[in-house]
Amino acid sequence: MIMLIATTDVLALDDHTFDIPQSSTDPGEAFNQLSEGEATITSDDPDSSSNTEQVDIDMSESQDDTLANSLTDLGTILPDTINLVLSAIVTNQVGNPFNGVQPSEYFTIGNLLTNKYPLFDINMLEDTPTGPNSDFSNKLKDNVAVWFVAIRNISVVGCFVVLLYVGIRMAIASNSIDSAKYKKMLMNWLIGIILLFILPYLTLLMIKISNLFVEFISKSVSNNNITTDIETSMLTGLAKDTADGDLWTQLVYLVLLCVLVFYEIKFFVMYLFRVLKVFILTIISPLICLTYPIDAIGDGKAQAFNNWTKSMMSLIFIQPIHLVIYVVFMYSAGAIVTTFPVLGIVFIVFLDNAEKIVKSALKISGGKVDKGLKDIKIGKGK
Repeated sequence: MIMLIATTDVLALDDHTFDIPQSSTDPGEAFNQLSEGEATITSDDPDSSSNTEQVDIDMSESQDDTLANSLTDLGTILPDTINLVLSAIVTNQVGNPFNGVQPSEYFTIGNLLTNKYPLFDINMLEDTPTGPNSDFSNKLKDNVAVWFVAIRNISVVGCFVVLLYVGIRMAIASNSIDSAKYKKMLMNWLIGIILLFILPYLTLLMIKISNLFVEFISKSVSNNNITTDIETSMLTGLAKDTADGDLWTQLVYLVLLCVLVFYEIKFFVMYLFRVLKVFILTIISPLICLTYPIDAIGDGKAQAFNNWTKSMMSLIFIQPIHLVIYVVFMYSAGAIVTTFPVLGIVFIVFLDNAEKIVKSALKISGGKVDKGLKDIKIGKGK
């Protein structure tokens, strides 16, 4: 009964006050009268012809609003908390979901794809600019440099061993067919030794090209007077919208908020593993160059080098592809979410299939190393 009184919103005119009905003979009758929606209004206006008036109070709508607000308030705590955890990891700043999330505290896919978070920097050959987690990123790159140099030195020694082997086989070749075979192997050895020294710079060039695409797309969006922080606008807008409207409207917005945060988790996981994959591929690149002449003996194709190149290119250039998809679908979802929130959910969920379609059209495949958004499973095993 106490909760009924506490959660009931009663509206009155500015010049009236409500008196709780009382009964000298039966105190419980007063409460029963109020709980049934009846009250006495006492006028504060001295010119009023009537001092008191008996009115009915409709409490059903107030109770529905209170139920909707309670459900959505509880429902937004989890996605807001998850978003703040992601934000704390990438910015080293901890927010409080119970005090209301500020726009600057949100983790967003847009900031990730536009290189706002140093944690996801894959350029292993240059220091990460100063920013949150830049120290961690630079320590990771220092480890890459140490292992890369060590494996490259081993590969250089291995290349000279292969050269010695090829030279001996050419000298003892008994016919022109064997001689031609080892001459071809010598040419492949020369290609391998050249790649051993220029491959890091080719990787750096690909990363620079990818970043140029990302910068170009970001500037194009800004030049078209479209806010680059549409995702934050959606998150803050959804937080506001979930506090307004009826129960079903609030639940629809709550689902949209949860879907958006779910995809933020997927992007976070995918790009964190992307850094580790580039880390490994960079370290083993000298070994790929060492095996080039040996791998090309059979059919003239270096499968290991080709697979390494496809994997590295796919990991590097997936970022501008994701950014294009993000701009198209997220901005579209943001534009219609206020009028057709369910369609906004469809646009966001379609990010998985959009990535697959674009990669298929461009014939981009990095094999098992390159997993797309659809392959990222949250809360499930492989």
